Amino acid sequence: MGLDEFERHLYQLRDRFLPNAEIHNLNRRLNAISLRIQISEGLLIDVYYNTDSDRLDFTTVKNKQRIFGYDNAGGWHYHPRENPDHHEPCPKPTLEEIFKRTAQVISYIFQQEDG
Repeated sequence: MGLDEFERHLYQLRDRFLPNAEIHNLNRRLNAISLRIQISEGLLIDVYYNTDSDRLDFTTVKNKQRIFGYDNAGGWHYHPRENPDHHEPCPKPTLEEIFKRTAQVISYIFQQEDG
């Protein structure tokens, strides 16, 4: 998937799952892009995609600490909300699956804060 297609798909998924979030382009080169999806003060998703290596990092951060994420460094895995430093192997997810699961984690966080 090229960078333009990746970015377009990311915006579509944001509109579907996190419509109030803002996407900021942090860095774009010929073969890689870094984006930040700002959810609220102190809650964001950092996204990195490299077309040459097919490397993808999708990290949910709260108060400057990873609380959930997916990446394919060393094979596909996710970092569960209950233990974000752990690597839980998984099959290659679609970008939609990653976004949907991340939105569920964010919803859970908001429920806990309102709780």
